[in-house]
Amino acid sequence: MNIESTRHNEIQLIGNGSWAIALGGRDCSLQMHEQKLVEISITDELFAEEIDKAKKEGSEKIAARLEKDRTTLKEMEDQAERFAEAVGLNSASTFECIVSDESHYFMEMNT
Repeated sequence: MNIESTRHNEIQLIGNGSWAIALGGRDCSLQMHEQKLVEISITDELFAEEIDKAKKEGSEKIAARLEKDRTTLKEMEDQAERFAEAVGLNSASTFECIVSDESHYFMEMNT
């Protein structure tokens, strides 16, 4: 099933069994036959740059959308870190979510 208004985002993590840290994310929404075609890095820093750019260009609606996406990214990073610590992640891993508007839904964690 393909739903065009959703995105497939992933958070990269690394942990040592006691702590875990998020290393940013990827937007993997562009897919064909359930295979990823392109993965685009998404980080807080990139969102900050694009928000500033949109505001300077007078695109308040775009800036507001980017702010919401930035908040969603931060929530996913925080949840991924807590989940990884709860399971004692002792490796690199990917925390995968479906994102729809301001909501996100955990799909799986790959280690």
